[in-house]
Amino acid sequence: MDRFNQYMAMKYGIKAAVVAQFIWDGIQSEEHKEMVREFDNRKWFRCSQLIMTGAMPYLSKHMVHDALHSLLKAKVIAKGCFNDCVFDHTNWYSFTDFGILVMNKGDEENGECEEKL
Repeated sequence: MDRFNQYMAMKYGIKAAVVAQFIWDGIQSEEHKEMVREFDNRKWFRCSQLIMTGAMPYLSKHMVHDALHSLLKAKVIAKGCFNDCVFDHTNWYSFTDFGILVMNKGDEENGECEEKL
């Protein structure tokens, strides 16, 4: 079972929390470092919606699209296109300063909950 930030789920919904956690883990993962680049002093993760549905088969492409849209609208994540090839339109995602605060707050609360158990 995939894990997700409970605080993020309460604010933006479970699907958005799962997608946000996927991007968060992708940025911090050593095994996905070819998909991570630094632009504007921020780490960006390159990932298509199709790849996200492959990694999370319980979410449809439409669900991922809606989750990304809500995260972008809430300014939790930012979207860019930093591809070397002009024909490659795969999006890059990064957390805004607000998004980093939300993810860190949820991580702290999740840790507290685990300590209480």
